[in-house]
Amino acid sequence: MLRNEGLYTIACLTVGIVVVFYALTRSAAFYFSLDLRPPRPRKMKPQWDSSASEFEARISSLMEREAPYRDEILSLRQLAGMLGVEPMRLSYHLNLNHAKSFRSYINELRLEAVCRDLTADPRRTILDTAFANGFNSKSSFNTLFYKRYGRTPKEFRRENLERLGNALPRDTTLRRG
Repeated sequence: MLRNEGLYTIACLTVGIVVVFYALTRSAAFYFSLDLRPPRPRKMKPQWDSSASEFEARISSLMEREAPYRDEILSLRQLAGMLGVEPMRLSYHLNLNHAKSFRSYINELRLEAVCRDLTADPRRTILDTAFANGFNSKSSFNTLFYKRYGRTPKEFRRENLERLGNALPRDTTLRRG
């Protein structure tokens, strides 16, 4: 009987190993097969593509005139409403012509505005400047800023003020006050 228990244990372990090995190879084959598929063709909208330059001019004009990106809760639907188009059209345009999502596009505009304001008004705190330009979180602002410019907002401000020949006031901090 002891001999049969040993064989039974070895048989169970073998079956278990085979099942685990099969499951791993099957899931790995499925996982890697997704990477090998060609990208899904983008559904082109010829009627939207033909007027892309006019649409871009409308977006740029709105951004310069009203600066809606300063609204911290701006959504794709709201901006599309301001432009008088469907949200899908706006998203399509930003993805195709700017290679950015709506959120990335808006954050890019916000970062550019923050950079302008950091050197234009050195007495204003960095965090107040960020909040005034649509950011609603210190950590997300700092993360996006560092990813985009490779330095902190404080370093950016100091370098640009030195380049312009202005001195940074001592009381300028990251604290909101």
